[in-house]
This record gives sequence, structure tokens and C-alpha cells, in this order.
Amino acid sequence: MSIKIKGTSAQIEALRAKLQQEANKNCPEFGEGKELGVLGKVKANTQGLLQRDTLYYTLDKMGAVSNQKFTPISVARFPDGRKHTYDGDHRRHLWGLTWGYDTDIPAYIKDVADEAEYHRLFASANGKDRKNLNSNEIFFHEYHGKVPEAMADGKRLMQCGVSLRGSSDGEEDAFVGDPRDPQVSIGGFRKSLQYDIPNVIQAVATLKLAWPKEKIFQTELLSAMALLYKTYPVLKTARKGAKIPWEFQLWFAKHLSITNQKKMARKWKSDGGNVHHKATESVALGILREFLSVNLPGGSLSKDKVLVRAPLKALLESNS
Repeated sequence: MSIKIKGTSAQIEALRAKLQQEANKNCPEFGEGKELGVLGKVKANTQGLLQRDTLYYTLDKMGAVSNQKFTPISVARFPDGRKHTYDGDHRRHLWGLTWGYDTDIPAYIKDVADEAEYHRLFASANGKDRKNLNSNEIFFHEYHGKVPEAMADGKRLMQCGVSLRGSSDGEEDAFVGDPRDPQVSIGGFRKSLQYDIPNVIQAVATLKLAWPKEKIFQTELLSAMALLYKTYPVLKTARKGAKIPWEFQLWFAKHLSITNQKKMARKWKSDGGNVHHKATESVALGILREFLSVNLPGGSLSKDKVLVRAPLKALLESNS
């Protein structure tokens, strides 16, 4: 979570006044020093009034109850003494399956006046007022929690010369990787890895040539470049006098840097057909088409015969 609230002083003060006004209206007892709820225990067979489906595979994915990740369920207590859960039904079932539904489970118990208030609580707790973590934030905390898969991907980020920002607080400690390196999203970076780390490393190097001051890389563009290097190894050959890789690097470094990468990625996706669920392949084909259309002084006169479009078109037309 962020240490500081992001916003202007005026925005924060206006929000403070609004929250205080609404809180005094909705729960004046709290302002009088009374508790909004209490921590206690209820039987694990305490059900909700109307709940979403409890799914086997969700329970299986959540895994066993652990004191490192278990939090009390939320329960509404009605004036007649009835209790019904409004958040944590999957946790309740995990507990019940493990230790029995007749055992006591930790719960945060909130008094409600009626079913209407219960349903407002349910809506608030299950999405309306909740900000879920995005994939970058989840990865950041998994990495610092030493989850093996995240640790491995963190090592790959550094190996490829990119970084990921997982927190809005702090400087170096807000990143996985070197904060001086361009930032990527973890989802896009993981997608690019299917084209092999050496090709991702080369893609990063080429993008840095074109946009050395960009702080964030478009991950569709990163994946597309890695795909190009995997499909056409000639683009990265180190053989002395090889014109195609020299021309490709020069084109990126000198001729594309005048336009921002987000605009170019959008253009190339369109030029490549903007095929549904084929963003990487579309961008890659768009890049290839433009490169084949330019003729730089001293460049290759036969690159259109070497860099045939058929492999990329086949990927675009496949169902995978």
C-alpha cells in the first residue's frame, strides 16, 4: 500500500470533508467512540443470505489455510441474533473442510439493522469499494515474498535490462530490477519470454537505441521485436559486413526516434492487420512491412527476398 495519498492538497482536504460528512451520517456511533464491529468467532457453518457460487477450483487454487495469509471472515449480526457471512465464504469453506463446519472460525462481526444494510455491506466488501491489486503489484509482493516463480522472473527482468515498478512509494526499493532501466508490465514481459531470452535481450537493446529516454516500454512492442529476432535470426547476426542487421539497427536508431514508441506501436499494429488476440504478431508484421519499404544508403538490396513475410502471416492465421 502507498505511504502517501497521491493527489493535491486541495483534493485530499475536499475528500476528508466529504468522508467525515458521510461517516457522521452513516455511522455516528463511531464518532462517539463506539466500535463499528468486533473481532470474535462464529461457527464455520455460518452461511450468507445469498452468496455467489463457491467453486471447487477456486478453493483448490487458494490452498490450505495458513496463518500467513488467513484473515477473519466478515459476518453481519441481525437484531434477532442471526448471523450471516457477507465476505469470506471461500475462506469459511476451506476452514470447514479442514477442521469441520462445527468448529469456531475467526470473524469480524458487524451489527446490521436489516437485510438492506446486509446487502450494502456485501456489495461494498466484494467489489464496489475494493481496489484489487494489479498484476504488477502482485508480482512485486511475490518477488519480495521470495515466491520461486517470481524470483526467477525477477532475475530474467534484470538479465534482459528492464525493470518493473510495483509500488508508488520509495525509489530503488519500489522496483524489481535496476530503476534506471525501462519499465515493463509483468504480463507483457512474460509473454515476450516465449521467444527466448537472447531475443528479448536483443529487442531491449534495439528499443533503447531508438528511445533512450523512454521510461516505459510498450510490452506489445517488446514482444513483437523478440518475435522478429526469433523468426529472422539474420536481423541480429554479428557477421562483419552483414548489411541487413546494420540497416535494421540504423533504421531504428536514427529514423524512428523522432516519433514516440506508443504511436509507432499503434501504427504498426494497424499496418499488420490488427488481428484480434494477435497483437504481438500484428505489430511484428507491421514493423517488417515498413522496414522492407525503406531503402537506406548502403543498405541491402535483397532484404525483401531474405525477410519473407510468410512465417508471420502464418502465425496471424493460426488458431493458437
